[in-house]
Amino acid sequence: MHLVKYKKCYEKNINDYQLQEDQLHFPKTPAYHINQSCHDENCHCILGFDAHDQLVTFFVLDRNSDYLEHFATNPQNTIFFRSFSTDMRYLR
Repeated sequence: MHLVKYKKCYEKNINDYQLQEDQLHFPKTPAYHINQSCHDENCHCILGFDAHDQLVTFFVLDRNSDYLEHFATNPQNTIFFRSFSTDMRYLR
């Protein structure tokens, strides 16, 4: 597996990404988070591709989470792992 930061050239991969119905509520779709990250420079959308260059997983790295105040860490050294999902065709 290799991880890459989202760029516009991966839009087709995002459009082909499939989630189960219960995944649409939480963690929401990758497209939703990509749109949100356009307005937040602290959010980084990460795509996980398998050895055949199929997009199998998605998550967000967030440097400015609402949860930061609940952890006794240095904000400059903290990054949150959020919105993890796996394309339903690759589950199990």
